[in-house]
Amino acid sequence: MIGEVILALTAIVTLCWGIAMHPTSASCPRGWSVEGVRPSGVSHCTPSPPPNCGEPVPPYNMPCPHDDRELPVRIYCTGGSHAIVVDERTIGCTR
Repeated sequence: MIGEVILALTAIVTLCWGIAMHPTSASCPRGWSVEGVRPSGVSHCTPSPPPNCGEPVPPYNMPCPHDDRELPVRIYCTGGSHAIVVDERTIGCTR
């Protein structure tokens, strides 16, 4: 009886750990956007330009500054699903 309970608890903990370590969706922080996603689930977030950037009115009457920062993002799709871009900040899995 105790052995079965220990095995059940071990299975639950293992499943929870697997879900936490292999997310099926990811979001970029506010002010960043996702730059597409590969079928393997690898992507990266880049900073979004400020609003009205590049318009011919002050204070943005010159070209927008180029920002090379990137945040790596990785999701894991299983069971025949594949990675997609959900919206400008989110990637997830779908069938």
